[in-house]
Amino acid sequence: MARERVKCVMKKRLTVGVATLLLLSACSSETVTEEKAEKNSAEETTQKETTEGTSSFYKEVAKPSIDHIHGLGYPNGEGDVMIATHTGPVLYANGKWMESSAEKHDYMGFQAVKEGFYSSGHPSPNTDYENPLGIIKSTNKGESFETFNFEGEIDFHYLAAGYDTNRLYVFNEMPTEKLAGGFYYTDDNGNVFSEMAVKGLQANQLSSLAAHPTTPAVMAIGTDQGAYISENSGQSVELVQKGSVSSLFFTENSLYVAIVENGKPKLHQIDLRDTKVQEIALPDEIAQEPILYFAVSPVDSKEFTLVTTENSIYQTVDGGTGWKNLLE
Repeated sequence: MARERVKCVMKKRLTVGVATLLLLSACSSETVTEEKAEKNSAEETTQKETTEGTSSFYKEVAKPSIDHIHGLGYPNGEGDVMIATHTGPVLYANGKWMESSAEKHDYMGFQAVKEGFYSSGHPSPNTDYENPLGIIKSTNKGESFETFNFEGEIDFHYLAAGYDTNRLYVFNEMPTEKLAGGFYYTDDNGNVFSEMAVKGLQANQLSSLAAHPTTPAVMAIGTDQGAYISENSGQSVELVQKGSVSSLFFTENSLYVAIVENGKPKLHQIDLRDTKVQEIALPDEIAQEPILYFAVSPVDSKEFTLVTTENSIYQTVDGGTGWKNLLE
């Protein structure tokens, strides 16, 4: 299948395997009923600034107020962990929790990158942002962000970003006149999308996408049938891990795959150089809680942080030998 370049013209719905891929969403596609301010007539990228200074944007709290969690990562190439929640970002830094004082948006598809983070989702009520947010990027941990495309049109729940490359992979479950449903990638923040054929993908449910940090053409897809890797920008994929996948994460030489086996979570590390698989020990306390999000620190390869379906947040600094509950 020839790769198709898309710039606000595609109308063909992509199918996968023998049937259109069914979707699992971590959160329903909520709508905001408030009237939004009239959209700027210019379609160019705009920078959304807050009136808060950087030093006052995050406030230390004893324990963050967390309802739904929609993402996890280490933005800006630093060791601070950011949790994307239903009511804005929270940070865990130097053993302390901090909550944002403004810009409390419902970030969906949250993806940390070296320059900051990409996301989609829904704006905080009583703001003048379009709902949904489309594709946005922040370089200052959420204090301000740029809007790139599909503001007021698409909420990308399934989004992956290369940590160093900024290549974005998406599955669009909200077809529009500009972008049909299906798998795509973009190298210019969503201005032009290329369709992915995903030949070899056999699954009924999608759980996650992951992008390699430094090699744009390498990506992974998590499904109810297993984890698939592509080395050609999603034109074809190969099954590398069987099972019901709940989360994926790439480092330079590894793909971490969280699966659910007999109702219990497991975490596997697949070496991309020789395909050897190592199981990572998990905390006993989450024996019945699938891993929803997982990330490895960009400054310490033995530091992992995970979030479960029950909003438990655990971190290890020794590659899984010992885990700490960050909410205790």
